[in-house]
Amino acid sequence: MHRHPHKPQEIIDAIVDCLSYDRRALSACALTSRAFLPASRQHLFKGVVVDGSCRPFDEFLLFLQDAPHLRHLVHDLYLTARPAMTFAFTVYGSPGASL
Repeated sequence: MHRHPHKPQEIIDAIVDCLSYDRRALSACALTSRAFLPASRQHLFKGVVVDGSCRPFDEFLLFLQDAPHLRHLVHDLYLTARPAMTFAFTVYGSPGASL
């Protein structure tokens, strides 16, 4: 079995922070190893854009109900109603707060 040397978590977090605006790279990091997952999730869920029509919004709410450990990561929620109109909401509360 091939073992990889341990990398300090601070180095891993710094690498992920450098990729904070590249969703594709963050998704790849989240799948790389457990060490990359928390920092990747933090950036991936910080700002979420949801089509404001009923079905996608309802699906997002169901997703958060099924994954309550991710709720506290959503800081900004953007609901798009029409291409020219966007609403922004900032989500406050504890990780257990219901949306």
